[in-house]
Amino acid sequence: MGARGVAKRGGTVVGFIALVVACRAPADNCTTTLTYGGKVVRATGRSRPLAESMACGAYCIEHDPDLRASYEAWRATPVGRSSAKSREEAMRTEVPMHLVQQRCALRCTSELVSGRVPAATTCKRTSR
Repeated sequence: MGARGVAKRGGTVVGFIALVVACRAPADNCTTTLTYGGKVVRATGRSRPLAESMACGAYCIEHDPDLRASYEAWRATPVGRSSAKSREEAMRTEVPMHLVQQRCALRCTSELVSGRVPAATTCKRTSR
């Protein structure tokens, strides 16, 4: 084995060790409660940004009137009527609804970051 082989193998071992250490490192368990569009939504995530993003996504799926209208319009089509997808799955995967859901989530997240949406996030450090 030449010097290149040793260097490649050494890099692989170092990368593997770093991965094992990262996976065993303590993680945050965060919960965000936000009020958006007059609705209170709660979601969890492994970090503050993820919990906040999940809360905005939950608001959109559960309460956004534009997304609900898009879903009802899709359900009225032959494809929508024959689909076995759940409401949430359709909203996340069918292109027109998915785009409406993304717009809603971006709007919610930007308002959350700017402070216009009341929210509280708590994080607890957990060991694995």
